[in-house]
Amino acid sequence: SSDLARGVTDLIYAVGIAPQKLAEVSRLRSLGADIKIILDSAEAARAVSAFCRREKTTIPVLLEIDVDGHRSGIRPDGAELLPAAAALADGAELVGVLTHAGDSYECKSTAEIEAAAEAERAGIVLAAERLRAAGHIVKIVSAGSTPTLMFAKDETGVTEMRAGVCALFDLFMSNVGACTVDDIAGSVLATVIGRQVDKRRVILDCGFLALSRDRGTARQTHDYGYGLVCGIDGKPLADGTIVLTGTNQEHGILTLPENSPLTQEDFPIGRRLRILPNHACPTAAPYASLVLIENGRVAEVLDHVRGWD
Repeated sequence: SSDLARGVTDLIYAVGIAPQKLAEVSRLRSLGADIKIILDSAEAARAVSAFCRREKTTIPVLLEIDVDGHRSGIRPDGAELLPAAAALADGAELVGVLTHAGDSYECKSTAEIEAAAEAERAGIVLAAERLRAAGHIVKIVSAGSTPTLMFAKDETGVTEMRAGVCALFDLFMSNVGACTVDDIAGSVLATVIGRQVDKRRVILDCGFLALSRDRGTARQTHDYGYGLVCGIDGKPLADGTIVLTGTNQEHGILTLPENSPLTQEDFPIGRRLRILPNHACPTAAPYASLVLIENGRVAEVLDHVRGWD
């Protein structure tokens, strides 16, 4: 409902639908939202069809396609594809196919990402072609992950890309090669609130509630701890060698490396810092608003659509 109030009407509920949520989907559609749902089995398709038949309503459906074994969905050449489509009836309307090439997050080179992008495109197009050959109308061929968006050489047959984190980027994406650290637009403003001299620690007021506990960069070539520490201008301190080494619920812990050019005296109580996140999505999710900064000044405060209903 909050999306509708802000003028956003073209929506996808982009995880597999559960029957308990269909009444809310129908309610939002009655308010003017063009909300589509996704599913990946004949069982789920029958449940949606039964709901539409009972409530005398229409719900558009995208079949989720698994192009890389990353999470849920039907394989493009899977035997389950056509039965799932055939089970949609009585107002449950097949409008397209959808995928997310999440395995691209594990790529180690541009060539690997390019290959993942082509596998994503080829897989989702194959699924669409199989459905069309069986007599189904497939208007939407929806793909997208941030790495494949940035490095795809060909999107023939794809009608839309749904990459999300590219709106802000993050440290994980910089390690993948989808952006540079300088491209990262989102940060958490933090303040020095204490020091532990004997442990070379600086304490900040940004714990895992502010940053999330995502440690995705730990398995990459460059581990940024719980976030990269920057000055108020957003530039990494000490050539990017200062990271948050720990978090509690409300506290962020910065441990200075033994050979750091900075000392604890460089972090007086009250100093403001910016922390670049490992993963922009869970970091941004809790905040009620996003603050846009231009030339060091607040340019706009955006009311942030957030949360799960």
